[in-house]
Parts: sequence; C-alpha cells; structure tokens
Amino acid sequence: MTRLKARSGCGAGAPRRCLRGEQGYLTVFLALSVMAFLGLFLLLIRETGRGTARLKTACGAGTAADSVLAEFHRELHERFDLFYVDTQYLGEAAGSPAQAVGGQLDYYIKKNLENTVGKKLCALQVQEVEVTGMRMASDQGAASLREQVYAYMSADPAGEWAAAALVTVDRWKGFETDTLEWTRRREDNRRKLEEDLRKGEERQEKEREEQPESGSGEGEGAPQEAEEENLARKILAAMEDFMEAPILHQVYGRHAEFSAAAYPVGELLSHRPLYAGNGPVPTNSHGYPQADELLFDEYVLEKTGDFLHEARQDAPLRYQTEYILGGKDSDRKNLEAVAEQLMLLRGGVNCACLFGDTKRTAKAETVAGAISLVLFQPHLKESLAAAILFVWSYYESVVDVRTLLKGGKIPLVKTPETWQTPLSDLLKPWDKARVSTAEEGFDYRGYLRGLLYLEGSRIKSLRMMDIMEMEIRQTPQGSGFRMDRCMDLYSFRARIGCGTGEPFQVEMTVGYD
Repeated sequence: MTRLKARSGCGAGAPRRCLRGEQGYLTVFLALSVMAFLGLFLLLIRETGRGTARLKTACGAGTAADSVLAEFHRELHERFDLFYVDTQYLGEAAGSPAQAVGGQLDYYIKKNLENTVGKKLCALQVQEVEVTGMRMASDQGAASLREQVYAYMSADPAGEWAAAALVTVDRWKGFETDTLEWTRRREDNRRKLEEDLRKGEERQEKEREEQPESGSGEGEGAPQEAEEENLARKILAAMEDFMEAPILHQVYGRHAEFSAAAYPVGELLSHRPLYAGNGPVPTNSHGYPQADELLFDEYVLEKTGDFLHEARQDAPLRYQTEYILGGKDSDRKNLEAVAEQLMLLRGGVNCACLFGDTKRTAKAETVAGAISLVLFQPHLKESLAAAILFVWSYYESVVDVRTLLKGGKIPLVKTPETWQTPLSDLLKPWDKARVSTAEEGFDYRGYLRGLLYLEGSRIKSLRMMDIMEMEIRQTPQGSGFRMDRCMDLYSFRARIGCGTGEPFQVEMTVGYD
C-alpha cells in the first residue's frame, strides 16, 4: 500500500520536474514584460522626439515670423513713428508682396531649424511656406494707418493740446453748413440784382422811346446824374476787379513770393490704383481702435509742415498740411486752395455778423438808396444793399486771411467791435493792406485744425500717405517706395517635415503689438 502511494505520488525526482515548469513560466513572463516595457520606452522616446521637434517647429516659425516684422522700414519709423515692412524690400524683391514676404519667412525658418539636420529623432525640413493673408497700409480706408496713429498718439498724455483741440472743433461744428447757406444767399442775390438791373434798363429804354423829343432843357441835371451814377458804380466795379484776381494776390499783393516747390502728384498713392492685401484679411492682433478725426488731425499737424512752419529744406513740398487739404501739385496751388477755403469759411461768419449789425447795415442801405435814386430804379435798393454787404464781408474776409498768414489771430465769430474794415475801403481795395490786431481768437494752425476736421477721413488718410511717399522717395534706395506695398500684419501657413512621422503644420497671424 505504501509503495503504491509512493509510485503514484511525487518521488525523489518529482520536485525537480515541478521547479523546471515554474522557471519556464517565469522566463516567458519576463520576456513578455521586457518586450512591453521596451516598446513603451521606444514609444516614449519617439514621442519625446516628436514633442521636441514640434516645440522647435513652433519656436522656429514664431521667431522667423518676428524676424520678418523686425525688418520694418527704418526711415518711415524715424520720420513718422510707424511700423511697416516694405514688401518691395527697397526694390530688390521679385514677385508679389506675398511671394516676397514668403521668401523671407522661408529663409528665416530654415535658418532657425538648420541645427536639427542630421538628428534622427527631431530632424526638421521646411516643405512649404505660404503667406495666406496680408494687411497693407491702404487697405480698408487706411485702417491700419489709423490704428498705428492711435497707438502712437495715445502713448502721450492727452494734456493741453487735447483740451484746446476739443474747444476748437466743438466751435467748428455747424460752420460748414452756415457757410454753404450764405454762399447760396449771395448767389441768389446776385442773380436777383442782375435781373432787376435788366428789367430796369428795359423799362427806361421803353420810356425814352415813348417820350416825345424835347428842347435843350431836357438834359438839365443829366451830367450830375451821370457823375453820381459813375461814382456809385465805382464801389462795385473796384471790388469786382479785386475779387477776380488770384486769391493770394488779394491777400498778399500782386508781387508776393511763395515757395516754388512742386511734385508730380499723379505718381502718389491717392492718385493711382492701389494694391490690396491678398487672400483673407487677418484680424487685428493688437486690439487698438482706429484714431478718430481729432487724434488723427493732431498727428497730421505734428508730422507735417505748413506755410508758417515749413517742412525740412529737403522736403519735396514745404506746405504739407496745405497739400493734405488741397491735393495740388505745388506749394503755391495748395496754399491758394487753403486760402480759398478760409475765405469761404470767414465769408459765411462775416456775413452773419455784418447782416446782424444794424449800424453798418444802415450805411449800406444809405449808399444803395442813393445809387438806386440816381439810376431812377428805387426797386434796386434792397438787392443792391445786400450786394454791398456781401462785398463788404468779402473784403473783411480778405483781411482775416491776410492776418492769419502773417501770424496773427482772428476770432472765430466776429462782433461789431472786432470788425476791421470801413466801407470806404471798398473804393480802393488794392491800396489797403490792413491786418487785424486782435489778441484773441485762433491762429493759422488753429484754423488748419478746423479745416482738417471738416475734411473727409479717407482723403486725409490717403494724402497723409502721399506725404510719406514723397519724403521716403528722397532717401537712398527709396525712389520706388509705395505705401500700399507696406504691410503691418500677415498670416501664414508652414509645412515642416519631421523624421519621426507625419509633418507638422503651423498657422500663425502676426503683427505689431
């Protein structure tokens, strides 16, 4: 019984057979575990390599994008405090602006990633770089220009200039409408006076034809009437000759000298078709709003010269603010355009003052009454008195503009006490060179601020960029400079090949903050 159990159980060799089985199972387990851990380890190494490659790709692309922006136009920044990349690269770039910027971007990305060449886990190679969107200075009504102006102007405290500017523009509101209304009334009165004169002459001619011939006594008093009529007509004739002369002759005299600078404005941004940014327009990355009219006008006055504060000697046009308001091809023409605008403005203001001045209105009515009686046309008195008042206010406006251009001040609204010209000056307007001695009011630059405020936003923005083009084209290698080829914001897509798997794709929108 015992022997049978011994044979059926584990004998002396049984333990050895059981140990070998257990050792086999352990070997398989360890082999599988090592394979699993080795696979995980290799996977971690691979993903670490891809993560490193991805990080290098992002850093390299971001640094390359900033390197493109770092190539902003130095002269444009030094003169106008703006950050723009000239996509023509001083005329050396070939192809479109997107191709030029894309080429620069491709070069910088390759430079930033060249230290990965030969590394198996994070070797990177640029496969494709494409600029998908660009914003040029002139896009969307010069939106980027106004954003940069806001960023520049808001960096300084508002201070006294803002308070003064606000006072000025608040008082200018509504003056443009009043000026147009007075201009319309003057034209209506001129047509009425011409019609009344025509009807009166026809009536007198008819009466002479109907009257029988009389003796020599008929002409009594005729020489006196002719003399009075001639004297009466002198006022209107003298002023008519004066008003037909060029405005600068009226203001400064026939032999005045002004800047003779001229520039072919047909080549400038506001006169030519503009290049627009390609593809989708990238969004504003810095969040600045566009400069409003007040802020932009102050920027214009700070960066441009005018008649009393001329630009640099080497500037193509010396009266730059006047160019923004006039848009002509010479300093003289631009100054003349501004003088005409000032005349229109002052004409409306002075008409309002003069027609409300009972004392001076009575003088004009007395003269008009005398003239109408001499002409035997009493119905002319009303329209003739209005014509004299309009001519008188015009001459007062000439004195106002002359005062401004000589550095004086003129109140925005005249009163009887601040009126300068007597009625007698209208007989010999060329012999009088009056200048106001007022100590209160606005100077020439104050009136320029008002005219800029009344000017259209788009026109101001484009002509300001004209000034920038003029000045930059005076610099070495800047002859072909164009503001509509200047970029401050762009989007791009880059495809970077990686030695550890699928290539990376980077998409960014970058601009000046």
